[in-house]
This record gives sequence, structure tokens and C-alpha cells, in this order.
Amino acid sequence: MTQTATLIEQAITDNVTGNTSRLQQTINTITTNITAINGQTSMLIQTASSLEAKISDNEVNSSNLWLSVNSIVASVQSLNSSVQQVLDGESWKVVLNEIGAYSDATLPKSQTISLTREGVIVTSGDARKRVIIDGDGLKGQFEGVDVFHLNEKTTKTDRILVDNGIDMSAMKVAPTRVSGVAGIVFVKSGGMS
Repeated sequence: MTQTATLIEQAITDNVTGNTSRLQQTINTITTNITAINGQTSMLIQTASSLEAKISDNEVNSSNLWLSVNSIVASVQSLNSSVQQVLDGESWKVVLNEIGAYSDATLPKSQTISLTREGVIVTSGDARKRVIIDGDGLKGQFEGVDVFHLNEKTTKTDRILVDNGIDMSAMKVAPTRVSGVAGIVFVKSGGMS
């Protein structure tokens, strides 16, 4: 019986020692896994912090980019408004009106100014009438035919309307009325006519 008790005691001791050894291995494995998880967690925290900083930088850059885009859009809209005013013909009318060179009552309601190979062309609401400024001079046209042409020192026209006379270097032509009859007089230039 002593021998049986010793065998039982030995078996219990071996069993406890084996279980303890396996338990110690399991604890070591768990400790190793926890240490690895802790390292990975630390790395994940650093990565999350880095991503958060990059997101914050991107938000600032995005905000600055939107401010720039909005500023460009506002500038383009302002430029578009200015261009539209010129195209509508309003801005130059205001400037010329301020210096007394434009009046709504005397000029047509719409003017078009074009820059073409022919030169600068000004047309009014009546497309049959136009004025052309080019390298040769200034000319006015009606239905495509020149009605006047200024070139260097010469003015050529088919017809002229003069209210108070014509002054030339050698003589003057002035309107007159004698005994109720209208006429013209030719006088030497420099006179008081």
C-alpha cells in the first residue's frame, strides 16, 4: 500500500508539474501576444495621430484653395461685368457724357464698334450707315458707298450742308438776304462777312 500511495503521489506530482508547465507556457504565450498587441496598438495610435494631422492640414489647404477659387470667381465675374458694360455700350457713354461729348438725345440708341481688317468700324442702329477709320483716313458710308472721305489734307464729299458760310484761304462764301431774296456772296478772305 505504501508503494501504491507513492505511485499515486508520483502520478499526482507529475500531473501537477505537467499542468503547471503547460499553464506557464500558456501564460508566456499570452504575455507575448499581449506585448505584441500593445506594440501594434501603439503603432496604430501613432498612425491615427499622423492621419489626423494630415487631415487637419488638408482641411486648411482645402479651405485656402476654396478661398482662392472664390476670389478668382469673383474677379472673373467682375471682369465679365465690366466687359458686358463695354459691350452694352454704357461705360463709354458715361465717360463721354461726363466731358460733354455725348447726349442721348442726339445720338442713336445703339452703337456698334468693330475692329476688323477694314479698320475701326462704327455703326448705329441703321446698318446702312457706318464710319470707317483705317490707315488711309476717315470715311463715312451710306449703303456701302462713300459719302465723304478725309485723307491727309483733302476732304472729298458728294454734298455738303453749311449753315453760316465757308471760309477758305483766298475767299469766303457766305449766305445773304437782299430785299427778301436769299443768296450767297463771295468776298475776299479776311473780311467781316
